Amino acid sequence: STDQFMQLVQENKSVSEDMRKNLQALIVREVISAVLKVDKDGDCVLDNSEIEHLILRLQHLNGVEINDSVKLRRLLTTSKSLSGAVAIAKSLIIEDEESCGITTNVDQVREAMKR
Repeated sequence: STDQFMQLVQENKSVSEDMRKNLQALIVREVISAVLKVDKDGDCVLDNSEIEHLILRLQHLNGVEINDSVKLRRLLTTSKSLSGAVAIAKSLIIEDEESCGITTNVDQVREAMKR
């Protein structure tokens, strides 16, 4: 019946939204992992070469789109701390690309997972 169909559509919407949130969390985890990996000297401060390395890593992560590399570089250079870089990753959770210059692309991750 129509009611059952509408209920299935709503359930599908809910499941799709949950999947999107899970994929987005996966992307954020990968971004945070990249942040931690570039701090080679373990001082919790990103020097200029570590910042450049992080930007390169982010450019090659599935699901990450660098919308404004100048803004991202400026933010990372200003804070230079791991906590600042993690804050940028957290902003992806709330899809605040205006503040950090990068966004998540869940569809890109879905496609990569199919391969």
